[in-house]
Amino acid sequence: GSIVLLNNNSKLDYPASFKGKSREVFLTGEAWFDIKHNPQQPFLVHTGSITTKVLGTSFNIKAYPVEDQVSVTVTNGRVEVRNKKQTLGILKKNQQLTIDKIAQTHQQQEVVAEEVLVWKKGDLIMDDIGFEQAIEKIREIYNVQVQLQNQKLKNCRFTATFLNRASLEQVLNVLCDLNGAAWSVK
Repeated sequence: GSIVLLNNNSKLDYPASFKGKSREVFLTGEAWFDIKHNPQQPFLVHTGSITTKVLGTSFNIKAYPVEDQVSVTVTNGRVEVRNKKQTLGILKKNQQLTIDKIAQTHQQQEVVAEEVLVWKKGDLIMDDIGFEQAIEKIREIYNVQVQLQNQKLKNCRFTATFLNRASLEQVLNVLCDLNGAAWSVK
């Protein structure tokens, strides 16, 4: 029930299944999270010495190893951000906490979360949709005309996510592979 989108040069390490009293993942780079709330198994994101505890929310974490700062930005809900010693802040929608890894300081501020998530703009997210609905999304994002010749595919359902960097050809190749179809340009 949760979704994680990784930015370029990013990695998320997680177990095959979450056992125990928490759901813990380890992020290198930048990712946007939309986490299903589960009070019996809180969701924890570790980025070096910083841990972000999800209190039912969607948020972005930017923590590239080559950068001196880690930033956590909330788009909806609340998160708690901690280092190994203390809670650094509890954030709600449109708030950001920036941690300076070198100076060991942090600052909380109001932001427009959508501006922080500009890297996600143009993502093509198809969550349990039919092929006909997918074609409509492709038309909107890529500004192309698409015609479905095999009407039997119209109601085939699938889930796929493409970041804004995906080309039209990449999207069509994956969708056709998922649905046993082919595409051509005329």
